[in-house]
Amino acid sequence: VGAIPSAAVAYDYQITISQSDATFDEDGGTVTFTVTTDQPVPGGFTVNLGYAGTAESTDYSGAVSSLVFSDTDLTKSFTVTGVTDTRVEGDETIVVSLASVTPASPPLGSFTLGGSVTTTIKDNDSGATLTLSQSAAEFDEDGGTVTFTVTTDRAVEGGFTVNLGYAG
Repeated sequence: VGAIPSAAVAYDYQITISQSDATFDEDGGTVTFTVTTDQPVPGGFTVNLGYAGTAESTDYSGAVSSLVFSDTDLTKSFTVTGVTDTRVEGDETIVVSLASVTPASPPLGSFTLGGSVTTTIKDNDSGATLTLSQSAAEFDEDGGTVTFTVTTDRAVEGGFTVNLGYAG
């Protein structure tokens, strides 16, 4: 009697992403993202990441575009750090997603990608200070002019409107 051939078993490798915190500070705060597979993948694989949200890439550092797993790795992590600025912009979000996997199919199986995570960067900038100046203290009432100038000490995301009142 001959040996009974073993059947190859296909496996659906589950790949997920998590984060250490839901928020972090713009002024050097950090959040760690971890990508996990539920089983080692023969031959390894690369996970490609996608970024979205309201934050710009200049609002944080440490982002990576892909993570390379060897055939024994179960997790890979990277840490993102907030980058301070002087722009009053409010809180912003970073959405990190599992965009794709290379190779698209592992030997004897498939990959299932487990979505995305959203983290909020807490803005640390206070409101802008406005200053009003004028070109002259006096002007001729018969066709004279004076120019009023409003300045701000910092940029404000989305802009703003100054309403002026006159009296006298």
